[in-house]
Order: sequence, then structure tokens, then C-alpha cells
Amino acid sequence: MAPPWLRELPGRAASLAWTLVTLPVTRPGAAWFYVFFPALVLYLQSLHAHLNALPEAGTIVALDESFYQLVPAGTKLEALTSGLDWAEGVLYREHATTPHVLFSDTINNVVLKLPTVSRGGFLPAGRSVYLPSSGCSRGSPRCEQVMEPGSNGLAQLPTGELVVCQHGDRSVTAVMENGTRRVLASTVGGGKKLNSPNDAVIGCGGEVIFTDPPYGMYAAGGGDPGGDDSQRLELGREVDHNGVYVLPAAAVEAVLRGGGGEEPVLLHAGMERPNGVGLSPDGRTLYVANSHPPRPVWLAFDLPAGAAGRWSEAGELARARVFFDSAGMEEEGNPDGLAVDARGNVWASGPGGVLVITPEGKHIGTLKTPGRVVGNIALGGDGFVYLSACDAILRMRVLVGPAPVAPCPAADAGEANDGDAGDDGAGAGAGPDAAGQQGAGVQETAEAEVLAQPAEAEDAA
Repeated sequence: MAPPWLRELPGRAASLAWTLVTLPVTRPGAAWFYVFFPALVLYLQSLHAHLNALPEAGTIVALDESFYQLVPAGTKLEALTSGLDWAEGVLYREHATTPHVLFSDTINNVVLKLPTVSRGGFLPAGRSVYLPSSGCSRGSPRCEQVMEPGSNGLAQLPTGELVVCQHGDRSVTAVMENGTRRVLASTVGGGKKLNSPNDAVIGCGGEVIFTDPPYGMYAAGGGDPGGDDSQRLELGREVDHNGVYVLPAAAVEAVLRGGGGEEPVLLHAGMERPNGVGLSPDGRTLYVANSHPPRPVWLAFDLPAGAAGRWSEAGELARARVFFDSAGMEEEGNPDGLAVDARGNVWASGPGGVLVITPEGKHIGTLKTPGRVVGNIALGGDGFVYLSACDAILRMRVLVGPAPVAPCPAADAGEANDGDAGDDGAGAGAGPDAAGQQGAGVQETAEAEVLAQPAEAEDAA
């Protein structure tokens, strides 16, 4: 025989149902608390989800199980904003009141600001102009003469100043919190104008490392910025190479204090189109993307150790290693921007979207962005990765943050003379025949191999 409480259960359930139905009439106050308030909460949760729903913009493809330690399975890319002309240089910034991303619109010559959403919060207002005339000074003829006069890569100094790579003005400039702009670097080789600084990363000592390809020198009217540039006209080239440079921390500090600066140090002159740049978490390895379809590689350079005397006029990096080679990958996209996470993995713009590559050079997965080529990448401190991709800013939830700025590595005993391995001259690199197989790790190459290669024109900026 069933216990008494079980026999009484149907009657009690029916009584409770009747009480709830008649509650608005018999006890209006209780009805609000027990019925209407929970219903309102459910409605607001549904509305919140609807208002925060963003258009899907891509998926993930895992090539190794370790990829899921970085990106949750089933995660999709979403578009935070779209309708841009050409987005570049995305940078995530923590802020006391509104965390946000900054990014460049290279064609319209502005840096835009886009507040980001915190977990569980409503999406804030849309994008706004953060820095007008971001890459080309108002009134400069180059603002009309070149295809992409605006800024490109963005970085942030430890003291908070925004570092801007400027196409039109052909400079690397620091923007103070009050809006004051101070030029960190604009000439090399005794007064010759830089080409068009493209991307920058801040080193462990506060130095600014940047790349200087010719994309901001292309004459206006040449079509899509991501198209074939083999017949494009370069306006005003003064240096005979596309270099990788460093501006030592002392020079940066002098400019920020209002004093005179100095010309940056040439680190490498052997890449056809140096583009994205990043540092390993320990500060010992510099990664540089080569946006050159005949040789689509990422090179890795060993950096000098020690904060004092880390760079000098003789500091040119004499040897390079091919970190990864995307030759043979058929999807659209070339090496472009990159970011390094806290575990040392490189997130690199490339064929199909963003390639995730381990420190050993193994390709373990891809963030797929169909219909869009990714220009730049920023790992945020908010659990997302942000991408500037053609006309949009995309994001995806991830399980890893950006590489922290670690103290400069101490010089090992006997390390001081290690930089003599290469020949004197214009730097080192990797020739096409030394590029190696993708995912095969890093490989050393001799200086003469890269210098023997012609600096052919290439595709996307």
C-alpha cells in the first residue's frame, strides 16, 4: 500500500495549481512575487540574449586535440561591427570604466573605438572616432595621393601611450593620454624617410619594434587594398629595402619627455614584405610575418638578452629561422598580423583565417573566416580574441590570454659574442628553398640565401 504522503500528492498538486491560477484575484501582492516577477525575469533574460546576439562570422577547425585547450569546442566567431572600408591594427585595452578595442580604418584615416561587452553585460554603444587623421596629417597631399593613408598597427607602451604606425606620414608616433602626438621615428639611414610603418610590438625594456613594408606608399586608384599589387606605383620610396627596426627604450623615453629622439636601428632587411610582428612570452624570440605569396613564411629571430645594451647600431639580427611556411595552403590569405598568447602559441593571419601554431611550429587549428581575410589579431584580457577582417571586427571566446610583457631575459655567460654568426651586410632570412615543410618546426638559414631573392611585389597588405 502506498504511503500516506504519496496518496495525498495528486490532491496537493491540484490544490497548488488552483491557488496559482486564482492568486491574482485572491492575493494580488503574492501573485506579483510568486508569478509575475519570475515571469519578468525570464522575459528579461530572453530579451538580453536576443539583444546581445551577434551575427556568426566563422567557425573553428581543430587539427590536434591540444587546440581545444585554447579554444572551446563548438565556439564560433561573431561580428562585433561591420560595414568598414578596410579594418586593421586591432588592439584590446583594459579601462577602468569601459574596456574596448581600438582599430584602424586605413582608407578613411581614423582610429575607431569599440566598447566590448563584459560577461553577462549588455552590448554598449557602437563604434566612435577615437583618433582622427590617424595616419596622415590634415592637409598633407599624401592623404589623397595614396590608397591607404591612415594608420595601421597599434600598440600600447607600458606607460599607457598609444603607439601608431602611420602610412601617410610614414612615421611611428606616440599619442599621449591628452591627445598630444610625438613622433618616435620617421627617418633612417641619415634622414631617409621610412616606407610606411605597418605593425609594432613593445619589447621587454619598453623598446618599439616595427615593420616597414611599402603598402602605404601605393598610389590611390589601385583598387582593393587586398588585391594584386604587382603593377602598383610606389610614391616616394627613399630606402632600398623593406625593413624590421627597433627604437631603443632610451630613445622612446627621450621623445615622451619632449626631447629629441634618434633614428631606429635596422634589425633585418632581407624580407620581401615584413608585416605582422610579435614576441614570445620570455622575450627571447621575435616573430615576423612575410606577406609575400612567392614566399609566405613566418620567420623567428633570436633576440639579444639583457635590458642594458640590448640594442646597438651593430645589433642587426644576422640569422633567421623559418618558423612556419604556408606555401601549398590553397585558401585565400597571406601571412599578415599576428599575436602571441601566454603559452607561446602564435595566432597568425594566413590562408583561411587565423592559423594557431605552437612554439615548435606545429599548426594545430584554424579560426575560419569565410569571405574575409584577417589583417590583425589581438588577444584580450577578457577571454576573447579580436580580429580585424576586411570590413569587420570579429571576436571569439578563447581559453588563453595574451603573452605578458616579461622582464628582459638575463644575458647568459658567453652569450655576448653569439651575434657574430652571420656575415656583415643587410641582414638574414630564409630563401624559398630553405622554407621547409609546414609544421616541421624551425630551421636556420644563411644570410646569402635571402639576399639572393628578388623583392617581388605581392598581394595583401
